[in-house]
Amino acid sequence: SNASFSYDEKTFTTTISGLTLKAGNSYRLTVRNIRDLKDNRMPSTQTVNGTVEGEDEVTPPSVPTALAPADGATVSPTPAFKVKGTDPNGAQVKYVVEVTQGSTTRTYETALVASGAEALCKVPINQALSPGQISWRVKTVNASGAESTWSASRSASVPSSQPAMMGAAGVSTLGLSLQTGPISPAELGFTNAQIAQWDPATRKYLLNAEVQQVKPGVGYWVLASEPTALHFSGQPTKEPFPIQLIAGWNLISSPVMTPVVWDPLTIQVTKDGVTKSLVDATDAGWVEQYAFGWDSQAGKYVMVGDPSIPGAATQQLLPWRAYWVRARENCTLLLNPNGSIGSDSIVPPPPFRSRNRQSAKGAWGVRLQVQSNGGGAEVLLGMAGSGRAVTLGVPPLPPMKESAGTRAVLLGSQGPLSADLRTGAPSQEWEIEVQPDPTRSSDTVTLTWPDLSTLPKDVKLTLIDPATGARRYMRSTRAYSFRATDQPRRLRVVAEPRTSAPVMITEVSLVSTRANSRVVRFGLSASATVDVEVVSPSGQSVGTLARGRASDPGTNQVVWSGPARPGTYLLRITATNDEGASVRVVRPIVITR
Repeated sequence: SNASFSYDEKTFTTTISGLTLKAGNSYRLTVRNIRDLKDNRMPSTQTVNGTVEGEDEVTPPSVPTALAPADGATVSPTPAFKVKGTDPNGAQVKYVVEVTQGSTTRTYETALVASGAEALCKVPINQALSPGQISWRVKTVNASGAESTWSASRSASVPSSQPAMMGAAGVSTLGLSLQTGPISPAELGFTNAQIAQWDPATRKYLLNAEVQQVKPGVGYWVLASEPTALHFSGQPTKEPFPIQLIAGWNLISSPVMTPVVWDPLTIQVTKDGVTKSLVDATDAGWVEQYAFGWDSQAGKYVMVGDPSIPGAATQQLLPWRAYWVRARENCTLLLNPNGSIGSDSIVPPPPFRSRNRQSAKGAWGVRLQVQSNGGGAEVLLGMAGSGRAVTLGVPPLPPMKESAGTRAVLLGSQGPLSADLRTGAPSQEWEIEVQPDPTRSSDTVTLTWPDLSTLPKDVKLTLIDPATGARRYMRSTRAYSFRATDQPRRLRVVAEPRTSAPVMITEVSLVSTRANSRVVRFGLSASATVDVEVVSPSGQSVGTLARGRASDPGTNQVVWSGPARPGTYLLRITATNDEGASVRVVRPIVITR
């Protein structure tokens, strides 16, 4: 024991020091081996009971040390504040963090931890901080409620963009768009969410526990069952950032908090000490000139390219997302933060100023989009004109079964393609294979082509479904649907020179074939999309026999099946050519018993 005794002869009192006794508590004091002033040992043992009077002297815990984030750091909307403090009596402590943003102040606190232990105070997802500047400080509170004074304030900034998984559940991609230290998925916040990383060397995914660290420049797949709080902090990227590429597909991310314009003239690639622009590196056979991002809302890949590629979906690498890049040889991609737009909000890309990057003469592209309840896909087809042919493979599929859905590829001689821009004769044919979601075999699958702005006026595009014989002139229609089965569906898109002959409808007739069945026959002078409708003399619709049907020059026919009351009807036929010009004929017909 550290106790010591002192005796006052004048007052006949003994003072015991070195014991911590709490005011209000009762204690028993036993004294043995008592000796008098002549060192004679007394045979008895003395015992006394008593209660400590007065009030304890309270010693507050120490002012805690703020360990992270660093002063002036950029933090996630749900940061984790790492702090450490002590209590002079070794009592357990907790930490209270005060965060001020504008006129709003909030406090967050930890559970009790051992004196001297580090602790993390995390902002929950339902109390995520708004974009902008914040200040924060921390104090220590011991188990008895004694408090330290506040630490010095630190500042931080919250960006206006954030990883997709912080705002929505489901499958998405993730990248760290600032410079952070080593951070594990658990430290980042992956307690219930799943994570996967592509290994370009083995061409396989690393899943969950196999992913040791999350690093800037590397892309990841994530699956969250609910919006997830991520805890990161770091500094903005200010220098060109090197991303190592291995021959094959690489899942990368932009380390910049603002959208980076995908400009092949300013993005650089190095190999064996030689640095080239992305466009020159593509010519040298080092790397492909394009990237692919994941649209988590539509459940499909979209192509990232520059304006010289007609039909490219986007021209930006967005922060906090992952992108596929295909290298032909081992090399290093350099992303320059000076090539970013300068705001961490998502805005349209500025025009390219480094060089006129317009499409080559005669080039055109059409994004054919496929959508069903089970997700979507898209492919890019067209002509490269006087430029170089573009044939892009298909990136690896996401690793999560929850992302399985409708898929579509172009069938090329060397395998499936996501883009096929050709050179050569203007008459071309592409074959598309649509694989419906295997879990939704009865889904309706819809193909759309919303943008034909780059298609030359002298080119006619026709979508053909060999399974049904259906044809759609793609200038005068915008969609085609079919009922999915458990087997892939193959369709064709045919490009051919367009004739400018006007459409004429001739030789309209109605022929009865058998009971309750009739055939409407008509002639066309040129290819057209046809609508055929039967109406009453007052204009009320009786039945639609054809809607958006692609028809060739010559004699065509449609079937009118089902019963019809005897009487007079009007047969209305509308033909629309691929320029959008329409012609209509109306003929009276008589139904008898």
